[in-house]
Amino acid sequence: MKKEYDFSQAVRGKFYRHDKQAKIVVHLKKNTKHTRFEIYEDPSGLFHFRLQDDRHTVFASQSFESKEACLEALSELKQSSIIAPTVFA
Repeated sequence: MKKEYDFSQAVRGKFYRHDKQAKIVVHLKKNTKHTRFEIYEDPSGLFHFRLQDDRHTVFASQSFESKEACLEALSELKQSSIIAPTVFA
């Protein structure tokens, strides 16, 4: 696997399939002490959540109009995946 890929010529939505569901695999280091979900508000007032380990953002969500919608999406993700604590930034 390359360390860096060039997406400058990429076509948005080229591999999108409306009838398929994505399975996202996230590998975390086993000795990571501070893995958590963080909910934050961006400068435009939209809410996001991200999965972070000790030093890196591992996964970031789309934007949501309200904190409640963001929490609901995070709850659905947690029900079908790993469990990490949630913190507010």
